[in-house]
Amino acid sequence: MKYEKIALQEMNFQNEFDGVICLDAMEHVCPEDWPGIVRRFRKALKPGGVLYFTVDRGGDHVEMAYERAKALGLPVVFGEVVDEVEEAYERAVASGGKAEAEDVAVYHYHPSSEQVRTWISQEGLVIEEEGIGEWYEHFVMRKR
Repeated sequence: MKYEKIALQEMNFQNEFDGVICLDAMEHVCPEDWPGIVRRFRKALKPGGVLYFTVDRGGDHVEMAYERAKALGLPVVFGEVVDEVEEAYERAVASGGKAEAEDVAVYHYHPSSEQVRTWISQEGLVIEEEGIGEWYEHFVMRKR
């Protein structure tokens, strides 16, 4: 067994895995990196392999965060939450690193379900199951 710590954007596996799981991470990937990462997941899977990942649904604050970021002149797309990262980081440090405070202190992107389905389809992956949990949408797909 081999262990590697690499960014999702740096994965370079070829037909190595029967299954890949990515939990609670894609929310930190910017929209321009999503297609490449989905492609890398597909390449990492053996034919017939299964990919499962979660997508943070975001909630009501996403639209407000988008409007605040646009008002600040930030170059954002809908779904990005970037306008309060610095302030949230300072709150996280002040709180002693409580998980709730730390989570908002980093970049988030909440793509629409339709956009995620498009990226999956563009890579030739077939969605076998989809579901919505409390905070996440779940996608199970297969490489044909």
